[in-house]
Amino acid sequence: MQLNPSFQEGSNPSDTELQDLRERLIDEHSTHVGLERPNPWWDKTFRWLIDDVSREVLSKNVCSVELFAYPSSRYAHRKPNVPSSSYQLDIVREALRGEALFIVTRGCHFWKSDVPELEALLQQTQLQKKRVFLTKNRQRAFISPGNLDDGVYEKIRSALKDGNR
Repeated sequence: MQLNPSFQEGSNPSDTELQDLRERLIDEHSTHVGLERPNPWWDKTFRWLIDDVSREVLSKNVCSVELFAYPSSRYAHRKPNVPSSSYQLDIVREALRGEALFIVTRGCHFWKSDVPELEALLQQTQLQKKRVFLTKNRQRAFISPGNLDDGVYEKIRSALKDGNR
């Protein structure tokens, strides 16, 4: 769970890429487009898990949800009034009713404000029962042993290897 994608000059997707993304949104069982093939940002973020469980396993089991799904150079969109934001929140609420594991990389206070159910899950202290985690460094979204609390990376890796999530 993140805030929003960063804007980089000249990084606008082509019409073909946008069409592919739209089709993937419709199909809830599609693979993660950033993880199914090499991508500099996603490869750096998930480097350890790509090595440990494979790109294929990750692309089938990771969902990245951004609070505001539109690129900007700096997040300043408190309470954006766009339909996609409501949709993003619905995705998270629905997944919270299941058994999914969540990693909040950025904007935890915004997420907790919009999805109050997260607070109780963040307060869970037993690692075996805990399903919502924070990265240690809010400036780096790396899903790595060093950027997660003790045992969390191993829990995620095991869940991916076992196919339980």
